[in-house]
Amino acid sequence: MSEQQQQFQWGELGEKWWRENGAACRCTEHQIKYAASRHQGANKSKAATLAGYSGSPEALRSAGVRADGTKGVEDLLTLAAAAEDGGSKDGPATPAEIDRKLTKLIRSPDGAISLKAIEAMERREERRRQRDTTSEFDLSDDEVLARTFMSIARPEGAPIIWAEVVLVRYHWHSPFLRELVPWHAANRPADWAALRKVLIGDYGQMLDHVVELEKGPVLSLDEIVRRCGLEFKWMEGAEKPSGNGARSPDTAGEGFADAAA
Repeated sequence: MSEQQQQFQWGELGEKWWRENGAACRCTEHQIKYAASRHQGANKSKAATLAGYSGSPEALRSAGVRADGTKGVEDLLTLAAAAEDGGSKDGPATPAEIDRKLTKLIRSPDGAISLKAIEAMERREERRRQRDTTSEFDLSDDEVLARTFMSIARPEGAPIIWAEVVLVRYHWHSPFLRELVPWHAANRPADWAALRKVLIGDYGQMLDHVVELEKGPVLSLDEIVRRCGLEFKWMEGAEKPSGNGARSPDTAGEGFADAAA
């Protein structure tokens, strides 16, 4: 079965969102699917293939370049980034960049696009207000929840808990990807080979991004604890960990059992 014949993956936003906003941006069916694939991390050639374009590899690259340069696709990708609040923290667009692009769309003479941009900006502002009034202990906050889980065990078990509890749940929305992906790739290659699949995607569309993350600096355990803001208050007086913190899964969770005892 060819990639075009497989069931198209619309991602977290869903088919209804892409079709409604794609229509507002005056996108064709191919352009809507192309934008959805690009938003999920596919490169231009891969996105063109998934969107239903056909031809030689060179023809697909050209189709991807043409689709990528259309105003409709650019506007649709801006709305998609805003809808997911910028996506993962390691994504290509920062919150400030998204705000600037949305402001430009709001001023568009096309009323349909302007309306969609206004709605997206209002939702972003509402999310910001909610974050500003949320207690630091509210477990609806991804980073707070990640720190809570990672601080349950001993420090050397924190990276293991992050991978097996946080990463498998949040995928690209997981906090601390830059800090912990290189550590796992270097210290737990066999386990990481299975875990990285949750980031790569069904079509392998995010492979390049995963490989780039894996090339990052491998931090020591002490540096991971510091950068992730972890606190192990229940372990006051315990021996301070050293080295890279790599341990076998059998021993990495000992702190969890100790804490629960």
